[in-house]
Amino acid sequence: MKKLFVLTVTAAMLLAHAGDEIVLPIDANGVERTAAQELAEHWKKATGSEAAVSTNATGKARWTFRLGRAARQIELNGLDKNDATIRVGDGIVDIAGVDGSGRIMKASTPAGTLFGVYSFLERKLGVRWLWPGELGTVCPKSSGASMSEETWTVR
Repeated sequence: MKKLFVLTVTAAMLLAHAGDEIVLPIDANGVERTAAQELAEHWKKATGSEAAVSTNATGKARWTFRLGRAARQIELNGLDKNDATIRVGDGIVDIAGVDGSGRIMKASTPAGTLFGVYSFLERKLGVRWLWPGELGTVCPKSSGASMSEETWTVR
C-alpha cells in the first residue's frame, strides 16, 4: 500500500509539472542548436525547470519553444541578416530569424534565431549580460508560469 501511495504521489507531481520543451528541426543548423542550448541553460537558471530539446513536440509540456525552422507562422521575408521575430502565445513560444550556415561564432554567419532567443530572455525573464562569463550574467528567478501574449521583431 505504501508503494502505491508513493507511485501515485510521484505521478501526480510529474503531471502537475510536465516540464518544458525546446523543439528544433530534424536537420538543425549550428545557429539553431546554439540557440537551443542558450535557451535551455538560461530557462533552467531562471525557472528551475529543465527544457528538453527534441525534434518534435510532445504536447505535454508546460511551455513549448519552437526555434528556427521549427517555428510556425513566422514570416521572415523583409528581415535582414541577424533579424528575428518572436511570438509568445498560449504555452508556445516561436522564435525564428534569418540564419546562415557556417561557424556560429563567425561574424559573417547570420544568427537571427540566436539573437531572437537573447531578446526573449531579456524581455520576458529579465536576463541581462553585463560582461562575459558567469559573473556577468544576471538571471532573476521567475516561475515562467505566465507570460503575456506578444509578438515583436528584433532588428
